[in-house]
Amino acid sequence: MTTISLNVNSSVVSVNLPVGATMPDMARFPVAHDFVLDGQPHVFKRFACGELMVKRGAQVITDMGMGFIEFHKGSNEYCIRITEFDSEYSFVMTTGKRLNAQDMVAFFSNAHNRIVLSKSDWYLRDLDDKKSSEKVLDQMIDSDCYFQSLSATAGYGGAVEFAYGPVYIESNVSEPIIKKVERKKRKVRSTYIPAEIAAEVDAEFGAFDESDFDDDVEPISDEE
Repeated sequence: MTTISLNVNSSVVSVNLPVGATMPDMARFPVAHDFVLDGQPHVFKRFACGELMVKRGAQVITDMGMGFIEFHKGSNEYCIRITEFDSEYSFVMTTGKRLNAQDMVAFFSNAHNRIVLSKSDWYLRDLDDKKSSEKVLDQMIDSDCYFQSLSATAGYGGAVEFAYGPVYIESNVSEPIIKKVERKKRKVRSTYIPAEIAAEVDAEFGAFDESDFDDDVEPISDEE
Protein backbone atom coordinates (compact mmCIF):
# COMPACT_ATOMS: atom_id res chain seq x y z
CA MET A 1 0.00 0.00 0.00
CA THR A 2 1.44 3.36 -1.08
CA THR A 3 1.19 6.23 1.40
CA ILE A 4 1.77 9.97 1.12
CA SER A 5 2.16 12.71 3.72
CA LEU A 6 -0.29 15.62 3.61
CA ASN A 7 -0.17 18.93 5.46
CA VAL A 8 -3.54 19.34 7.18
CA ASN A 9 -4.05 22.41 9.36
CA SER A 10 -0.40 22.50 10.46
CA SER A 11 -0.37 18.73 11.10
CA VAL A 12 1.31 16.13 8.91
CA VAL A 13 -0.94 13.17 8.12
CA SER A 14 0.10 9.91 6.48
CA VAL A 15 -2.62 8.78 4.07
CA ASN A 16 -2.99 5.54 2.11
CA LEU A 17 -3.49 5.98 -1.61
CA PRO A 18 -6.34 4.12 -3.34
CA VAL A 19 -5.50 0.80 -4.98
CA GLY A 20 -3.90 1.43 -8.36
CA ALA A 21 -3.00 5.06 -7.61
CA THR A 22 0.48 6.47 -8.15
CA MET A 23 2.37 9.43 -6.75
CA PRO A 24 1.69 12.99 -8.03
CA ASP A 25 3.12 13.79 -11.48
CA MET A 26 3.51 17.55 -11.88
CA ALA A 27 5.37 17.15 -15.17
CA ARG A 28 2.35 15.46 -16.72
CA PHE A 29 -0.35 17.32 -14.79
CA PRO A 30 0.79 20.88 -13.88
CA VAL A 31 -2.01 21.40 -11.39
CA ALA A 32 -2.27 20.78 -7.64
CA HIS A 33 -3.13 17.13 -6.99
CA ASP A 34 -2.44 14.41 -4.42
CA PHE A 35 -2.12 11.36 -6.68
CA VAL A 36 -2.83 9.97 -10.14
CA LEU A 37 -5.51 7.32 -10.70
CA ASP A 38 -6.67 5.86 -14.03
CA GLY A 39 -4.54 8.38 -15.88
CA GLN A 40 -6.15 11.40 -14.21
CA PRO A 41 -5.02 13.61 -11.30
CA HIS A 42 -7.03 13.32 -8.07
CA VAL A 43 -7.19 15.08 -4.72
CA PHE A 44 -8.40 14.01 -1.31
CA LYS A 45 -11.58 15.92 -0.45
CA ARG A 46 -11.50 18.46 2.36
CA PHE A 47 -14.07 20.37 4.36
CA ALA A 48 -14.09 24.18 4.38
CA CYS A 49 -12.14 24.03 7.64
CA GLY A 50 -9.31 22.27 5.83
CA GLU A 51 -9.77 18.84 7.43
CA LEU A 52 -9.72 15.74 5.26
CA MET A 53 -13.03 13.98 4.65
CA VAL A 54 -13.02 10.46 6.07
CA LYS A 55 -14.63 8.04 3.64
CA ARG A 56 -18.10 6.70 4.36
CA GLY A 57 -17.83 3.19 5.77
CA ALA A 58 -14.28 3.75 7.03
CA GLN A 59 -13.43 2.14 10.36
CA VAL A 60 -12.61 4.49 13.24
CA ILE A 61 -11.83 4.21 16.94
CA THR A 62 -13.33 6.71 19.38
CA ASP A 63 -13.66 7.02 23.15
CA MET A 64 -16.87 5.00 22.86
CA GLY A 65 -15.28 2.11 21.04
CA MET A 66 -14.75 0.85 17.51
CA GLY A 67 -17.16 1.64 14.70
CA PHE A 68 -17.52 3.03 11.20
CA ILE A 69 -18.62 6.21 9.45
CA GLU A 70 -22.31 6.25 8.51
CA PHE A 71 -22.27 9.74 6.96
CA HIS A 72 -21.14 13.30 7.64
CA LYS A 73 -23.05 16.55 8.02
CA GLY A 74 -20.79 18.42 5.62
CA SER A 75 -18.94 20.24 8.37
CA ASN A 76 -16.40 17.72 9.70
CA GLU A 77 -19.02 16.16 11.97
CA TYR A 78 -19.61 12.47 11.42
CA CYS A 79 -22.35 10.07 12.37
CA ILE A 80 -20.45 7.11 13.78
CA ARG A 81 -22.03 3.71 14.37
CA ILE A 82 -20.33 1.87 17.21
CA THR A 83 -20.03 -1.87 16.63
CA GLU A 84 -17.74 -2.71 19.57
CA PHE A 85 -18.21 -0.60 22.71
CA ASP A 86 -15.26 0.22 24.96
CA SER A 87 -15.86 -1.84 28.10
CA GLU A 88 -13.63 0.46 30.16
CA TYR A 89 -15.46 3.68 29.35
CA SER A 90 -17.35 5.26 32.23
CA PHE A 91 -19.00 8.64 32.75
CA VAL A 92 -20.68 9.90 35.91
CA MET A 93 -23.66 12.24 35.44
CA THR A 94 -24.26 15.19 37.78
CA THR A 95 -27.04 13.10 39.31
CA GLY A 96 -24.49 10.47 40.25
CA LYS A 97 -25.68 7.98 37.65
CA ARG A 98 -22.83 6.13 35.94
CA LEU A 99 -23.01 5.52 32.19
CA ASN A 100 -20.98 3.03 30.18
CA ALA A 101 -20.07 3.55 26.52
CA GLN A 102 -23.30 2.02 25.19
CA ASP A 103 -25.39 4.12 27.58
CA MET A 104 -23.51 7.28 26.57
CA VAL A 105 -23.95 6.72 22.85
CA ALA A 106 -27.67 6.07 23.39
CA PHE A 107 -27.83 9.28 25.44
CA PHE A 108 -26.27 11.33 22.62
CA SER A 109 -28.48 9.61 20.04
CA ASN A 110 -31.62 10.35 22.03
CA ALA A 111 -30.63 14.01 22.45
CA HIS A 112 -30.16 14.35 18.68
CA ASN A 113 -33.45 12.61 17.88
CA ARG A 114 -35.35 14.87 20.27
CA ILE A 115 -34.14 17.89 18.29
CA VAL A 116 -35.21 16.23 15.04
CA LEU A 117 -38.66 15.45 16.41
CA SER A 118 -39.03 19.01 17.65
CA LYS A 119 -38.16 20.35 14.21
CA SER A 120 -40.61 17.95 12.57
CA ASP A 121 -43.35 19.07 14.94
CA TRP A 122 -42.57 22.73 14.18
CA TYR A 123 -42.97 22.17 10.43
CA LEU A 124 -46.30 20.42 10.96
CA ARG A 125 -47.90 22.58 13.66
CA ASP A 126 -46.54 26.05 12.89
CA LEU A 127 -46.09 25.89 9.11
CA ASP A 128 -48.65 23.23 8.22
CA ASP A 129 -45.94 21.64 6.05
CA LYS A 130 -46.51 17.90 6.24
CA LYS A 131 -43.98 17.09 3.51
CA SER A 132 -41.08 18.83 5.29
CA SER A 133 -42.25 17.44 8.62
CA GLU A 134 -41.92 13.90 7.30
CA LYS A 135 -38.70 14.54 5.38
CA VAL A 136 -36.83 15.88 8.41
CA LEU A 137 -37.48 12.58 10.17
CA ASP A 138 -34.85 11.04 7.85
CA GLN A 139 -32.29 12.72 10.11
CA MET A 140 -33.14 10.34 12.97
CA ILE A 141 -30.28 8.02 14.00
CA ASP A 142 -30.14 4.65 15.76
CA SER A 143 -29.29 4.19 19.43
CA ASP A 144 -25.81 2.88 18.59
CA CYS A 145 -24.93 6.01 16.57
CA TYR A 146 -23.75 9.45 17.63
CA PHE A 147 -22.03 12.51 16.14
CA GLN A 148 -18.38 13.38 16.62
CA SER A 149 -15.77 15.50 14.85
CA LEU A 150 -12.56 13.90 13.61
CA SER A 151 -9.39 15.90 13.08
CA ALA A 152 -5.82 15.55 11.90
CA THR A 153 -4.47 16.35 15.36
CA ALA A 154 -6.42 13.38 16.74
CA GLY A 155 -5.36 11.14 13.87
CA TYR A 156 -8.89 10.91 12.42
CA GLY A 157 -9.70 8.13 14.85
CA GLY A 158 -7.20 5.86 13.11
CA ALA A 159 -9.04 6.10 9.79
CA VAL A 160 -6.97 5.19 6.73
CA GLU A 161 -9.64 5.65 4.04
CA PHE A 162 -10.47 9.15 2.84
CA ALA A 163 -12.85 10.47 0.19
CA TYR A 164 -11.29 11.68 -3.05
CA GLY A 165 -12.23 12.99 -6.47
CA PRO A 166 -10.71 13.92 -9.85
CA VAL A 167 -9.15 17.26 -10.70
CA TYR A 168 -10.63 18.77 -13.83
CA ILE A 169 -7.92 20.38 -15.93
CA GLU A 170 -8.91 23.25 -18.20
CA SER A 171 -7.07 21.79 -21.19
CA ASN A 172 -9.23 18.67 -20.98
CA VAL A 173 -12.39 20.62 -21.73
CA SER A 174 -11.20 23.75 -23.54
CA GLU A 175 -10.98 22.19 -27.01
CA PRO A 176 -14.62 20.98 -27.16
CA ILE A 177 -15.79 24.33 -25.78
CA ILE A 178 -13.77 26.26 -28.38
CA LYS A 179 -15.23 24.15 -31.18
CA LYS A 180 -18.73 24.75 -29.85
CA VAL A 181 -18.12 28.51 -29.70
CA GLU A 182 -16.75 28.55 -33.24
CA ARG A 183 -19.85 26.74 -34.52
CA LYS A 184 -22.09 29.28 -32.82
CA LYS A 185 -20.05 32.14 -34.33
CA ARG A 186 -20.44 30.71 -37.82
CA LYS A 187 -24.17 30.38 -37.19
CA VAL A 188 -24.31 34.01 -36.03
CA ARG A 189 -22.55 35.18 -39.22
CA SER A 190 -24.77 33.19 -41.57
CA THR A 191 -28.01 34.01 -39.69
CA TYR A 192 -27.56 37.66 -38.76
CA ILE A 193 -25.52 39.03 -41.70
CA PRO A 194 -26.70 38.56 -45.30
CA ALA A 195 -23.83 37.33 -47.51
CA GLU A 196 -23.84 40.34 -49.84
CA ILE A 197 -23.69 42.79 -46.94
CA ALA A 198 -20.89 40.83 -45.25
CA ALA A 199 -18.87 40.92 -48.46
CA GLU A 200 -19.29 44.70 -48.80
CA VAL A 201 -18.31 45.24 -45.16
CA ASP A 202 -15.21 43.04 -45.55
CA ALA A 203 -14.18 44.92 -48.69
CA GLU A 204 -14.65 48.34 -47.10
CA PHE A 205 -13.49 47.78 -43.53
CA GLY A 206 -11.47 44.57 -43.56
CA ALA A 207 -12.15 41.03 -42.42
CA PHE A 208 -15.28 40.39 -40.42
CA ASP A 209 -14.52 39.92 -36.71
CA GLU A 210 -17.02 37.39 -35.37
CA SER A 211 -15.94 38.01 -31.77
CA ASP A 212 -17.68 41.39 -31.89
CA PHE A 213 -21.06 39.68 -31.97
CA ASP A 214 -22.75 38.37 -28.85
CA ASP A 215 -24.75 35.13 -28.92
CA ASP A 216 -27.64 36.91 -27.21
CA VAL A 217 -28.19 39.37 -30.11
CA GLU A 218 -31.62 39.01 -31.73
CA PRO A 219 -31.51 37.89 -35.42
CA ILE A 220 -32.03 40.55 -38.10
CA SER A 221 -34.83 39.67 -40.46
CA ASP A 222 -34.31 40.19 -44.20
CA GLU A 223 -37.97 41.16 -44.50
CA GLU A 224 -39.20 44.48 -43.17
